[in-house]
Amino acid sequence: MIWFDRPERFHFPRRRVAASVLLSSIGAASALTIHVPGDFTDPQDAIDAAARGDTVLVQPGTYPVRRLDFHGTELVLRGTAPEDPAVVAATVLDGGLEDCVLYLHSGEGRAAEVEGLTLARGRGNDDLDLAGGVTVQGEGTEPHFERCVVAECANERYSRRAKAAGVHCDHRAAPTFVRCIVRDNVGVRATALSAEDGSAPTFDHTFVFGNSSSWTEAVLRCEDAAPFFIGCTIRRNRSTSFDNGSVIVVDGDESNARFLNCVIWGNVKRSISAESSGLEIHYSDIKGGWDGEGNIEEDPLFCDPICPDPSADLAFGSPCLGAGLGGVDMGSGAAACTQPNPAIGVVRRVPFEHPTVQSAIDAACDGDTITIGPGRHVGGVDLRVGEETTPVFASHLHRVSGRSASP
Repeated sequence: MIWFDRPERFHFPRRRVAASVLLSSIGAASALTIHVPGDFTDPQDAIDAAARGDTVLVQPGTYPVRRLDFHGTELVLRGTAPEDPAVVAATVLDGGLEDCVLYLHSGEGRAAEVEGLTLARGRGNDDLDLAGGVTVQGEGTEPHFERCVVAECANERYSRRAKAAGVHCDHRAAPTFVRCIVRDNVGVRATALSAEDGSAPTFDHTFVFGNSSSWTEAVLRCEDAAPFFIGCTIRRNRSTSFDNGSVIVVDGDESNARFLNCVIWGNVKRSISAESSGLEIHYSDIKGGWDGEGNIEEDPLFCDPICPDPSADLAFGSPCLGAGLGGVDMGSGAAACTQPNPAIGVVRRVPFEHPTVQSAIDAACDGDTITIGPGRHVGGVDLRVGEETTPVFASHLHRVSGRSASP
């Protein structure tokens, strides 16, 4: 049976009802738009100047930030064009690999929104239970994220308290992420997402890819929490820890992780490690398979090659189209091509373009050639960089040659 015990989270229109009622009662004209950098050059100063219902509008640019905090104010923090990926990519809140980019922990409700921004290069803080990108904590803290990107964040210090590099939720927080991207984050216990201590985040049509670590236990880690993933694509996340690495790790007697209409394909060695019974997956395409109503294990037929920038879009003949619950598509992408696009091989030269053989292998795509210049190259080489070791990643290496290469 499919679970509907959280029906208010099963379909996800933008939930503006409470905010719109409040604004109508106090007069919509009272809401202000505060411009960055027009009114304030520092996004935190703009946030501090905002009242409930105000919008902080951020123009394209890169803004150094350190642990942005709404301090309980239910405001809207948004870029100028949330539906334009190029503008989102150009509107960056940059943590400088020094601190968490955004920290919401004071009961900000669903009227608190973050839209159309890239939150990048944050660093986690294990002592404060912070992720590198976004941390949401506390009962009643339920902000809404839409069309945001969390990218290139880090949390590389190993400890049993280490949180995800990308997004972390705990202490019964319940944020919603809609059509977001979590990519290229580097973590230890979890690379992309972690949920603990009764938190219940929802990820709706979110694309998780390119997250990696040399010693990670999970891409998505759940411990005594209830995350809900609907219509998500989880692709090309990797770990070189082959004894421990999994896409999804669920632990704790109170866990209740749920996946519906998702595509989980081409990741680390194991798709799932469930230490508790609190994991349900239905109507999803999973490499390695998983028992559950409507689940399949078939090549999704992604439109693009694995790298450098994979998308979630599918070929028209994909088995994921119309295979979700109620006849919807699995995954966060759309039908966008008649057949998967062929990879275009390039030559990757060591040490001229890549300092080590392993770094060249890690960057390689289908059909690539790696040429190794003269000299002594120190360090081992591991071709097993993904769940689909032979067909996906090892086959990226059309040829590894020892002939001389000039810059």
